[in-house]
Amino acid sequence: MTDASAESSRGELKGLAGWCYSFFEYETPKVVTIQNVPLGILRLLLQMLVIGFVVLYQLWYARGYQEFAEVESSVTTKVKGFSRSELTERARGQIPEEWHYMYERVWDEADYVVPPAENGAFFVMTNLVITPNQTRSMCPEDPIEVPDVLCSLANNTCVEGQSVNLVKGHGTMTGNCVPSDRLDDVYVCEIRSWCPVEVDRLPLNPKTEGPLIPGFENYTVFIKNSIAFPRFGDKYERKNMRNPKEKGAICVYHANDPPGKLCPIFRLGDIVEMAGGNITKLAAIGGVIGIDVTWNCDLDWNFMTYCLPKYGFTILDDFGWNFRHAFYHEENRRTLIKAYGLKFLLVIDGRASKFDLKNTVIVIVTGLGLLGLSTMFCDFVLLNYSSERMKVKEKKYETVPTTSRMLESTLKIISQTSALGMNHDKKTPQEQSIALTASAGKSNYCYETTSCPNQCLVASVTHENESKEQV
Repeated sequence: MTDASAESSRGELKGLAGWCYSFFEYETPKVVTIQNVPLGILRLLLQMLVIGFVVLYQLWYARGYQEFAEVESSVTTKVKGFSRSELTERARGQIPEEWHYMYERVWDEADYVVPPAENGAFFVMTNLVITPNQTRSMCPEDPIEVPDVLCSLANNTCVEGQSVNLVKGHGTMTGNCVPSDRLDDVYVCEIRSWCPVEVDRLPLNPKTEGPLIPGFENYTVFIKNSIAFPRFGDKYERKNMRNPKEKGAICVYHANDPPGKLCPIFRLGDIVEMAGGNITKLAAIGGVIGIDVTWNCDLDWNFMTYCLPKYGFTILDDFGWNFRHAFYHEENRRTLIKAYGLKFLLVIDGRASKFDLKNTVIVIVTGLGLLGLSTMFCDFVLLNYSSERMKVKEKKYETVPTTSRMLESTLKIISQTSALGMNHDKKTPQEQSIALTASAGKSNYCYETTSCPNQCLVASVTHENESKEQV
């Protein structure tokens, strides 16, 4: 091996030694007191911001010291009230006389609550169109609602099996052109459908005469809501009602009366007014109203005293709401009802909170960690933008060479062993023979001179070098 190769190997060994030293280095913070008024004020401001964020926002506003759980609930409703409907003289002239009794009558909750029970909602009918005694048969289409069905005996345009209007039509054509039952001297296409077809016109003018069923605003609804927070135990469950044994437990809700805010019975008119709706308009064409029941409870306080519901009311749709349903009298005869009214949707929301040691510790420890950001920011400003940054760096960063004797001996042994291996390659056969002889006695020499393994290796290397010098 050439001298250049040997020098290169020694350089690599030195690099290896330096790399090994880096594994055993230790860095410790050094406290340097710097008398700088602006920087000190900046540090105090940053620390005050961090403390304010942790205390005011995390702990107080966001209640970071508590554990949270969503509410589990059930809700049922019961509507009560009655009204009597009357037709105007104009409506009496348009509706067949034999149908008057169906419009002029008394209505109670069994009539206007459709369907009788819903999940998280209820519907109150306030206006309607009645088409009685429909049967599955053949009859003329309505030319007022579907003008495309007009035809003539001389030019019959009715095609059997087709529908003139899929949106407004009531059935498929038979192919016959027949006299209309709605207009005089007019011929229309005959259809297969539920006959007679519906007259889709309200009996009273919704803008001037209002709804057919008056007084819905005086109806009441009993909202029974049961909630629980099983995450915190079985004892945290209650209803939105007062204790039945208390006086006045069954009462009507009043938003401006503190005791009345806990009443579970609501007037429908009050609900519409608190939602900001027009009672007359909504009763005539229908609408959708949302009822929000919110339970936000702090379980660190008395549960039954402070865990109380809060009600909110919102108009979700005031452009009209209607649907059709039928009363079937027998297999092939029904009465069709097109119902207008108010749909009430109930949404139960809320959560409970309770002190939790784990969350409190996490928030406090996080705040302590954020305090270190003020020091880091001040160091960044000082070491990069200060006029005395070089002087500060000299004081802040310092290297202390305190390598341990054991590490130094180990690295020296590695270096000498590698050098000995390189020299062995350059020996003559005679020198190698002498080295083998010296190696044979190395163990005894080591054993006699020292009992330490590292020192044994150093002694063996020294003994071998002495043998080489003798050669």
